[in-house]
Amino acid sequence: VTRHILTESLLVAAGGAVVGLALAFVGATLLASYAPAVLPRLDQIGIDWRVLAMTLLTSFLLVPLFGLIPARKGTELQINEVSRGSHGTIAPRKETGLRGGLAVAQVALSLMLLAGSGLLIRSFMNLRAVEPGVETENVLTFEALLPSFKYPTPAEMELAWEDLATRLEALPGVRALGFSDRAPLSGGGPTNTVYAAERPPVDASDAMTATRRFVSTGYFQALGLPLSTGRLFEETDRFAVNPVVVINEAMAQQYFPGEDPLGRTLVLEWTEPMNLEVVGVVADVRERGVESAPPPVFYLPVRWDYDFLYLQVASQGEPMDLAGPVGEATRLSDPDIILSDLRTLDDRISASLFEPRFRTTVVGIFALVALILCLIGLYGVLSYYVRERSHEISVRLALGASQGEVTRWVLSRGMRLVGMGIVLGVAGVLVVGR
Repeated sequence: VTRHILTESLLVAAGGAVVGLALAFVGATLLASYAPAVLPRLDQIGIDWRVLAMTLLTSFLLVPLFGLIPARKGTELQINEVSRGSHGTIAPRKETGLRGGLAVAQVALSLMLLAGSGLLIRSFMNLRAVEPGVETENVLTFEALLPSFKYPTPAEMELAWEDLATRLEALPGVRALGFSDRAPLSGGGPTNTVYAAERPPVDASDAMTATRRFVSTGYFQALGLPLSTGRLFEETDRFAVNPVVVINEAMAQQYFPGEDPLGRTLVLEWTEPMNLEVVGVVADVRERGVESAPPPVFYLPVRWDYDFLYLQVASQGEPMDLAGPVGEATRLSDPDIILSDLRTLDDRISASLFEPRFRTTVVGIFALVALILCLIGLYGVLSYYVRERSHEISVRLALGASQGEVTRWVLSRGMRLVGMGIVLGVAGVLVVGR
């Protein structure tokens, strides 16, 4: 009898393993197709045979172990109990408690996973609501690469960039045009050691760094970056004998706490120390993504000796409508200029949220699977509970109990299990929810 029951358990386990394996392959494929292209090692997402072997081994070891419980119960039945028909009247308290305990644990764990999924969803919605610090609507961004064989000197590069800028600014629907050495909201970027002239660092450990950006005069207008105090760049600043700098509010608070930064001097550790006069302060931009606080950033007038720059085009309407005219204007300027990564600023922000979005989706799927398993477990416990009490239920019905009363009696048992699971689950959520 024991071998018979264990064989049935192994057959059920084998069927479940086949279905689970199929779902695993399908799920991995779907997750890989849903995941953003920037996810590292995306092409390697799949089923690892070592993990698979360990899972199957664990399953086939545990199934016989749990199969022994009904096997033991089945072989301990007494003939006289079966002949009297007493079996099925009252389930043994120990086994009923074990099944109920498993159901309670399933409810508690499912609730904890659902709560965790809900917290991630709420966090993701909060991230979506965070202001990045720039106007993201109606801004087209792209990269432009000059053919270096045509423009070997900085002077020739400057003429090429100025010609391209003139053609793009003349396009209908263009409100502002900006150039920068890095795409906005693309991460930290290069940093330099910078310090206030009157407060030089005592040693290397005392030195502070800030993120560096080279931008054109139209950069701030194209991104709608508001000026807090002072002024923005002018065309003459590129050729000024005394270099000027615009800093963000985070840098102003960090380098000049409680002081007016305008007219102050910052020392930039370049190939040799360079004095920079602060002429303006602009609002903060979450350069490292909406999940991170704005870093200290200083802006310098863009140098036209770059053969590769990022462009920001603020449009009066739908920004992607300018994609065609921008390409045509670029071809008229120089057909060998290469444009790439043409997308809106909204799309860039959406791409920066790929990690929390993907993480939320995966945990949400796990929570849904846990809920389904919880429902199956509750169904199994209540089904066994009813079957064990079939004789008692028949007596209740014979003595005049209605079907509704019997149903409520059975459901009360199930709801007690659910209630205990919810209490334990809420306690778990309060502990691990932080």
